[in-house]
Amino acid sequence: MDATRMGASMRSMAGLVLAAILGLGACTAPPPEAYVAGSARASAGTPAGADAKGEACLFQNGARPPTDMPVALSHEVFCGGWTQPAARVIRLRGPSDAANLDALAQGGLWRTWLDQRVTCNAPQPTTIAGGTPARLLACTRRIGGWPHIALVTVGPEGPVVADGVATAMPVIERLATGQSAAAAPGQAASAAGQARSAGLEIAVRRLSAEAFGANDVGRYEQLMQLGRELNQADNFAAAEDAYRAALALQERVLGRDDPNTVNAMVHLAVNLSNQGRHQEAEALFKRAEGLTPRAADTSAPARLAHYRGIAAMNAGDLTRAIALFEAADAAYAALVPDSVLAGGTIENSLVQMSDPRAQNAVVGLADTRRFMALARSRAGAPEM
Repeated sequence: MDATRMGASMRSMAGLVLAAILGLGACTAPPPEAYVAGSARASAGTPAGADAKGEACLFQNGARPPTDMPVALSHEVFCGGWTQPAARVIRLRGPSDAANLDALAQGGLWRTWLDQRVTCNAPQPTTIAGGTPARLLACTRRIGGWPHIALVTVGPEGPVVADGVATAMPVIERLATGQSAAAAPGQAASAAGQARSAGLEIAVRRLSAEAFGANDVGRYEQLMQLGRELNQADNFAAAEDAYRAALALQERVLGRDDPNTVNAMVHLAVNLSNQGRHQEAEALFKRAEGLTPRAADTSAPARLAHYRGIAAMNAGDLTRAIALFEAADAAYAALVPDSVLAGGTIENSLVQMSDPRAQNAVVGLADTRRFMALARSRAGAPEM
Protein backbone atom coordinates (compact mmCIF):
# COMPACT_ATOMS: atom_id res chain seq x y z
CA MET A 1 0.00 0.00 0.00
CA ASP A 2 1.36 3.43 -0.99
CA ALA A 3 2.57 5.13 2.19
CA THR A 4 1.29 8.49 0.98
CA ARG A 5 -2.28 7.25 1.29
CA MET A 6 -4.41 8.86 3.97
CA GLY A 7 -5.01 5.53 5.63
CA ALA A 8 -1.31 5.01 6.23
CA SER A 9 -1.22 8.32 8.04
CA MET A 10 -4.28 7.67 10.13
CA ARG A 11 -3.19 4.17 11.18
CA SER A 12 -0.45 5.71 13.29
CA MET A 13 -2.41 8.81 14.33
CA ALA A 14 -2.56 7.91 18.04
CA GLY A 15 1.21 7.67 18.31
CA LEU A 16 1.69 10.67 16.08
CA VAL A 17 -0.58 12.88 18.16
CA LEU A 18 1.12 11.83 21.39
CA ALA A 19 4.56 12.46 19.94
CA ALA A 20 3.47 15.81 18.53
CA ILE A 21 1.99 17.03 21.80
CA LEU A 22 4.94 15.89 23.89
CA GLY A 23 7.37 17.29 21.35
CA LEU A 24 5.67 20.68 21.41
CA GLY A 25 5.73 20.84 25.18
CA ALA A 26 2.09 19.99 25.77
CA CYS A 27 0.34 17.26 27.74
CA THR A 28 -3.43 17.23 27.71
CA ALA A 29 -6.54 15.13 27.16
CA PRO A 30 -8.81 15.61 24.14
CA PRO A 31 -12.04 17.58 24.72
CA PRO A 32 -15.24 15.71 25.66
CA GLU A 33 -16.49 16.17 22.09
CA ALA A 34 -13.62 13.93 20.88
CA TYR A 35 -15.16 10.86 22.47
CA VAL A 36 -18.31 8.88 21.77
CA ALA A 37 -19.93 8.20 25.09
CA GLY A 38 -21.33 4.79 25.89
CA SER A 39 -25.06 4.26 25.59
CA ALA A 40 -25.31 3.70 29.35
CA ARG A 41 -24.41 7.32 29.89
CA ALA A 42 -27.28 8.53 27.75
CA SER A 43 -29.80 6.06 29.14
CA ALA A 44 -29.15 6.70 32.84
CA GLY A 45 -30.81 9.89 34.04
CA THR A 46 -33.97 11.69 35.07
CA PRO A 47 -36.75 12.28 32.53
CA ALA A 48 -36.60 15.86 31.21
CA GLY A 49 -39.71 15.84 29.04
CA ALA A 50 -39.73 16.20 25.28
CA ASP A 51 -37.72 18.53 23.07
CA ALA A 52 -39.15 20.62 20.21
CA LYS A 53 -39.17 17.54 17.94
CA GLY A 54 -41.06 15.44 20.48
CA GLU A 55 -37.98 13.32 21.24
CA ALA A 56 -37.75 12.10 24.84
CA CYS A 57 -34.92 13.65 26.85
CA LEU A 58 -33.08 12.75 30.05
CA PHE A 59 -30.81 14.85 32.24
CA GLN A 60 -28.08 14.00 34.70
CA ASN A 61 -25.40 15.80 36.69
CA GLY A 62 -22.67 17.05 34.40
CA ALA A 63 -19.20 18.55 34.43
CA ARG A 64 -18.83 22.11 35.67
CA PRO A 65 -17.23 24.37 33.08
CA PRO A 66 -15.32 27.54 34.03
CA THR A 67 -17.70 30.22 35.35
CA ASP A 68 -17.40 33.64 36.98
CA MET A 69 -19.86 32.73 39.76
CA PRO A 70 -20.29 29.70 42.02
CA VAL A 71 -22.12 26.77 40.38
CA ALA A 72 -25.28 25.56 42.12
CA LEU A 73 -26.16 22.79 39.66
CA SER A 74 -24.80 21.55 36.36
CA HIS A 75 -26.93 19.33 34.12
CA GLU A 76 -26.29 17.55 30.83
CA VAL A 77 -29.29 16.69 28.64
CA PHE A 78 -29.55 13.70 26.29
CA CYS A 79 -32.35 13.51 23.71
CA GLY A 80 -33.56 10.89 21.27
CA GLY A 81 -30.99 8.30 22.30
CA TRP A 82 -28.04 10.46 21.21
CA THR A 83 -24.96 9.61 23.28
CA GLN A 84 -23.55 13.16 23.37
CA PRO A 85 -25.16 15.97 25.40
CA ALA A 86 -27.83 17.77 23.38
CA ALA A 87 -27.64 20.62 25.92
CA ARG A 88 -25.83 21.79 29.04
CA VAL A 89 -27.58 23.87 31.72
CA ILE A 90 -25.54 25.48 34.53
CA ARG A 91 -27.35 27.24 37.37
CA LEU A 92 -25.19 29.83 39.14
CA ARG A 93 -25.36 31.62 42.48
CA GLY A 94 -25.21 35.40 42.37
CA PRO A 95 -27.00 38.53 41.17
CA SER A 96 -29.16 38.13 38.08
CA ASP A 97 -30.01 41.71 37.18
CA ALA A 98 -29.95 42.87 33.55
CA ALA A 99 -26.37 44.10 33.75
CA ASN A 100 -25.13 40.71 34.96
CA LEU A 101 -27.09 38.86 32.27
CA ASP A 102 -25.48 41.09 29.63
CA ALA A 103 -22.02 40.60 31.11
CA LEU A 104 -22.34 36.79 31.13
CA ALA A 105 -23.66 36.73 27.57
CA GLN A 106 -20.92 38.97 26.23
CA GLY A 107 -17.79 37.79 28.03
CA GLY A 108 -16.23 36.03 31.00
CA LEU A 109 -15.10 32.49 31.66
CA TRP A 110 -18.26 30.69 30.52
CA ARG A 111 -18.47 32.69 27.29
CA THR A 112 -14.78 31.97 26.57
CA TRP A 113 -15.42 28.25 27.14
CA LEU A 114 -18.47 28.42 24.86
CA ASP A 115 -16.54 30.20 22.11
CA GLN A 116 -14.05 27.32 21.96
CA ARG A 117 -16.84 25.03 20.70
CA VAL A 118 -19.17 27.34 18.79
CA THR A 119 -19.22 30.71 17.07
CA CYS A 120 -22.11 33.00 18.05
CA ASN A 121 -23.90 36.14 16.91
CA ALA A 122 -24.45 39.03 19.31
CA PRO A 123 -26.77 38.29 22.26
CA GLN A 124 -30.43 39.11 21.62
CA PRO A 125 -32.62 40.27 24.53
CA THR A 126 -35.76 38.14 24.82
CA THR A 127 -37.87 36.27 27.35
CA ILE A 128 -38.48 32.60 28.05
CA ALA A 129 -41.56 30.85 29.44
CA GLY A 130 -43.31 32.89 32.10
CA GLY A 131 -41.78 36.14 30.86
CA THR A 132 -38.39 35.50 32.46
CA PRO A 133 -35.78 37.86 30.95
CA ALA A 134 -33.08 36.18 28.90
CA ARG A 135 -30.30 36.74 26.38
CA LEU A 136 -30.32 34.37 23.40
CA LEU A 137 -27.28 33.73 21.19
CA ALA A 138 -27.65 32.15 17.76
CA CYS A 139 -24.55 30.01 17.29
CA THR A 140 -22.91 27.47 14.98
CA ARG A 141 -20.91 24.46 16.12
CA ARG A 142 -17.29 24.76 14.98
CA ILE A 143 -17.11 21.03 14.30
CA GLY A 144 -19.83 19.98 11.88
CA GLY A 145 -21.38 23.42 11.46
CA TRP A 146 -24.69 22.49 13.11
CA PRO A 147 -27.01 25.28 14.32
CA HIS A 148 -26.65 25.77 18.05
CA ILE A 149 -28.09 28.12 20.67
CA ALA A 150 -26.82 29.61 23.91
CA LEU A 151 -28.93 31.20 26.63
CA VAL A 152 -28.38 33.37 29.68
CA THR A 153 -31.43 33.79 31.93
CA VAL A 154 -32.66 34.03 35.52
CA GLY A 155 -32.94 30.89 37.62
CA PRO A 156 -33.88 29.98 41.20
CA GLU A 157 -30.46 30.78 42.74
CA GLY A 158 -29.19 33.37 40.27
CA PRO A 159 -28.18 33.48 36.60
CA VAL A 160 -28.36 30.39 34.40
CA VAL A 161 -26.07 29.81 31.43
CA ALA A 162 -26.92 27.10 28.91
CA ASP A 163 -26.25 25.92 25.39
CA GLY A 164 -27.40 23.14 23.07
CA VAL A 165 -29.00 22.19 19.78
CA ALA A 166 -32.01 24.34 18.90
CA THR A 167 -34.53 21.57 19.47
CA ALA A 168 -33.43 21.27 23.12
CA MET A 169 -34.72 24.76 23.93
CA PRO A 170 -37.90 23.60 25.76
CA VAL A 171 -35.83 21.33 28.00
CA ILE A 172 -33.26 24.07 28.61
CA GLU A 173 -36.08 26.40 29.69
CA ARG A 174 -37.56 23.89 32.12
CA LEU A 175 -34.24 23.06 33.76
CA ALA A 176 -33.15 26.70 33.85
CA THR A 177 -36.27 27.87 35.64
CA GLY A 178 -36.50 24.90 38.01
CA GLN A 179 -39.79 23.61 36.60
CA SER A 180 -40.78 19.95 36.82
CA ALA A 181 -38.53 18.39 34.21
CA ALA A 182 -40.54 15.17 34.24
CA ALA A 183 -43.73 16.79 32.94
CA ALA A 184 -45.43 14.77 30.25
CA PRO A 185 -45.14 16.14 26.69
CA GLY A 186 -48.83 17.17 26.71
CA GLN A 187 -48.44 18.99 30.02
CA ALA A 188 -45.31 20.74 28.76
CA ALA A 189 -47.11 21.86 25.64
CA SER A 190 -50.02 23.15 27.70
CA ALA A 191 -47.72 25.11 29.99
CA ALA A 192 -45.91 26.57 27.00
CA GLY A 193 -49.23 27.71 25.57
CA GLN A 194 -50.11 29.52 28.81
CA ALA A 195 -46.72 31.20 29.17
CA ARG A 196 -45.42 31.71 25.66
CA SER A 197 -41.63 31.71 25.23
CA ALA A 198 -40.29 34.40 22.90
CA GLY A 199 -36.86 32.77 23.11
CA LEU A 200 -38.21 29.46 21.88
CA GLU A 201 -39.99 31.14 19.01
CA ILE A 202 -36.77 32.88 17.96
CA ALA A 203 -34.77 29.66 18.20
CA VAL A 204 -37.26 27.60 16.23
CA ARG A 205 -37.79 30.25 13.58
CA ARG A 206 -34.13 31.15 12.97
CA LEU A 207 -32.56 27.73 13.36
CA SER A 208 -35.36 25.70 11.74
CA ALA A 209 -35.72 23.35 14.68
CA GLU A 210 -38.20 21.20 12.77
CA ALA A 211 -35.56 20.47 10.10
CA PHE A 212 -33.29 18.42 12.33
CA GLY A 213 -32.87 17.05 15.81
CA ALA A 214 -30.25 15.66 18.16
CA ASN A 215 -30.35 12.31 16.35
CA ASP A 216 -29.28 13.97 13.09
CA VAL A 217 -26.25 15.53 14.76
CA GLY A 218 -25.43 12.21 16.44
CA ARG A 219 -25.79 10.32 13.16
CA TYR A 220 -23.43 12.75 11.42
CA GLU A 221 -20.79 12.30 14.13
CA GLN A 222 -21.15 8.51 13.97
CA LEU A 223 -20.67 8.56 10.18
CA MET A 224 -17.57 10.75 10.48
CA GLN A 225 -16.13 8.45 13.14
CA LEU A 226 -16.90 5.40 11.00
CA GLY A 227 -15.20 7.05 8.04
CA ARG A 228 -12.06 7.63 10.13
CA GLU A 229 -12.01 4.02 11.33
CA LEU A 230 -12.46 2.64 7.81
CA ASN A 231 -9.76 4.97 6.55
CA GLN A 232 -7.37 3.69 9.20
CA ALA A 233 -8.08 0.17 7.94
CA ASP A 234 -7.21 1.32 4.38
CA ASN A 235 -10.79 0.51 3.33
CA PHE A 236 -11.09 3.68 1.27
CA ALA A 237 -14.19 2.59 -0.67
CA ALA A 238 -16.16 2.00 2.53
CA ALA A 239 -14.76 5.22 4.05
CA GLU A 240 -16.00 7.00 0.93
CA ASP A 241 -19.51 5.66 1.59
CA ALA A 242 -19.45 6.88 5.21
CA TYR A 243 -18.20 10.35 4.36
CA ARG A 244 -20.60 10.63 1.43
CA ALA A 245 -23.51 9.80 3.77
CA ALA A 246 -22.28 12.36 6.32
CA LEU A 247 -22.06 15.01 3.61
CA ALA A 248 -25.54 14.15 2.30
CA LEU A 249 -26.98 14.45 5.81
CA GLN A 250 -25.42 17.88 6.27
CA GLU A 251 -26.55 19.08 2.86
CA ARG A 252 -30.13 17.99 3.58
CA VAL A 253 -30.25 19.99 6.81
CA LEU A 254 -27.86 22.89 6.21
CA GLY A 255 -28.07 23.23 2.43
CA ARG A 256 -25.72 22.22 -0.39
CA ASP A 257 -23.78 25.49 -0.32
CA ASP A 258 -23.40 25.80 3.44
CA PRO A 259 -19.72 26.47 4.25
CA ASN A 260 -19.81 24.10 7.20
CA THR A 261 -20.11 21.08 4.91
CA VAL A 262 -16.43 21.40 4.00
CA ASN A 263 -15.13 19.01 6.67
CA ALA A 264 -17.08 16.01 5.36
CA MET A 265 -16.40 17.21 1.80
CA VAL A 266 -12.60 17.21 2.05
CA HIS A 267 -12.57 13.88 3.91
CA LEU A 268 -14.62 12.43 1.06
CA ALA A 269 -12.29 14.00 -1.50
CA VAL A 270 -9.09 12.60 -0.01
CA ASN A 271 -10.59 9.11 0.13
CA LEU A 272 -11.50 9.39 -3.56
CA SER A 273 -7.90 10.39 -4.21
CA ASN A 274 -6.71 7.39 -2.21
CA GLN A 275 -8.58 5.23 -4.73
CA GLY A 276 -6.91 6.95 -7.69
CA ARG A 277 -10.06 8.92 -8.62
CA HIS A 278 -8.20 12.19 -8.89
CA GLN A 279 -10.64 14.14 -11.08
CA GLU A 280 -13.55 13.40 -8.75
CA ALA A 281 -11.43 14.40 -5.78
CA GLU A 282 -10.34 17.67 -7.39
CA ALA A 283 -13.95 18.58 -8.20
CA LEU A 284 -14.81 18.29 -4.50
CA PHE A 285 -11.72 20.23 -3.47
CA LYS A 286 -12.78 23.00 -5.88
CA ARG A 287 -16.20 23.14 -4.22
CA ALA A 288 -14.60 23.24 -0.79
CA GLU A 289 -12.26 26.02 -1.88
CA GLY A 290 -15.19 28.38 -2.40
CA LEU A 291 -16.83 27.48 0.91
CA THR A 292 -13.88 27.16 3.28
CA PRO A 293 -13.26 30.87 4.03
CA ARG A 294 -16.76 31.12 5.56
CA ALA A 295 -16.65 27.92 7.64
CA ALA A 296 -17.11 28.12 11.42
CA ASP A 297 -14.15 25.74 11.86
CA THR A 298 -11.09 27.99 11.87
CA SER A 299 -8.85 25.08 10.85
CA ALA A 300 -10.82 24.45 7.63
CA PRO A 301 -8.44 26.39 5.31
CA ALA A 302 -5.44 24.54 6.76
CA ARG A 303 -7.18 21.18 6.40
CA LEU A 304 -8.07 21.90 2.77
CA ALA A 305 -4.41 22.59 1.90
CA HIS A 306 -3.32 19.58 4.00
CA TYR A 307 -5.64 17.13 2.24
CA ARG A 308 -4.98 18.62 -1.18
CA GLY A 309 -1.31 18.02 -0.50
CA ILE A 310 -2.03 14.34 0.21
CA ALA A 311 -4.04 14.14 -3.02
CA ALA A 312 -1.13 15.70 -4.94
CA MET A 313 1.20 13.06 -3.48
CA ASN A 314 -1.22 10.35 -4.52
CA ALA A 315 -1.14 11.79 -8.06
CA GLY A 316 2.68 11.89 -8.06
CA ASP A 317 2.95 15.71 -8.13
CA LEU A 318 5.51 16.16 -5.36
CA THR A 319 6.31 19.80 -6.15
CA ARG A 320 2.68 20.81 -5.73
CA ALA A 321 2.32 18.60 -2.67
CA ILE A 322 5.24 20.31 -0.93
CA ALA A 323 3.82 23.77 -1.68
CA LEU A 324 0.42 22.74 -0.30
CA PHE A 325 1.97 21.23 2.83
CA GLU A 326 3.91 24.45 3.42
CA ALA A 327 0.69 26.44 3.16
CA ALA A 328 -1.08 24.03 5.54
CA ASP A 329 1.84 24.18 7.98
CA ALA A 330 1.62 27.98 8.16
CA ALA A 331 -2.16 27.94 8.54
CA TYR A 332 -2.16 25.32 11.29
CA ALA A 333 0.74 26.99 13.14
CA ALA A 334 -1.20 30.25 13.26
CA LEU A 335 -3.86 28.46 15.34
CA VAL A 336 -1.42 26.94 17.85
CA PRO A 337 -0.48 29.05 20.91
CA ASP A 338 3.03 30.49 20.64
CA SER A 339 3.99 29.00 24.02
CA VAL A 340 3.20 25.51 22.69
CA LEU A 341 5.21 26.00 19.51
CA ALA A 342 8.08 27.37 21.56
CA GLY A 343 8.05 24.38 23.93
CA GLY A 344 6.51 26.11 26.95
CA THR A 345 6.01 24.52 30.35
CA ILE A 346 3.63 21.60 30.74
CA GLU A 347 1.40 23.69 33.02
CA ASN A 348 1.08 26.49 30.48
CA SER A 349 0.57 23.99 27.68
CA LEU A 350 -2.26 22.33 29.58
CA VAL A 351 -4.04 25.68 29.89
CA GLN A 352 -3.38 26.64 26.29
CA MET A 353 -4.37 23.24 24.92
CA SER A 354 -7.72 23.13 26.70
CA ASP A 355 -9.02 24.84 23.57
CA PRO A 356 -10.16 22.11 21.11
CA ARG A 357 -9.32 24.44 18.21
CA ALA A 358 -5.67 24.44 19.27
CA GLN A 359 -5.73 20.67 19.82
CA ASN A 360 -7.06 20.07 16.31
CA ALA A 361 -4.43 22.43 14.92
CA VAL A 362 -1.60 20.54 16.67
CA VAL A 363 -2.84 17.23 15.26
CA GLY A 364 -3.06 18.72 11.77
CA LEU A 365 0.33 20.39 12.09
CA ALA A 366 2.01 17.14 13.14
CA ASP A 367 0.45 15.19 10.28
CA THR A 368 1.28 17.90 7.75
CA ARG A 369 4.93 17.98 8.81
CA ARG A 370 5.14 14.20 8.58
CA PHE A 371 3.83 14.26 5.03
CA MET A 372 6.01 17.22 4.09
CA ALA A 373 9.11 15.35 5.23
CA LEU A 374 8.05 12.33 3.18
CA ALA A 375 7.37 14.46 0.10
CA ARG A 376 10.72 16.24 0.38
CA SER A 377 12.50 12.94 0.80
CA ARG A 378 10.88 11.49 -2.32
CA ALA A 379 11.62 14.65 -4.29
CA GLY A 380 15.25 14.59 -3.20
CA ALA A 381 14.85 17.98 -1.52
CA PRO A 382 16.55 18.79 1.81
CA GLU A 383 14.32 18.73 4.86
CA MET A 384 13.63 22.07 6.53
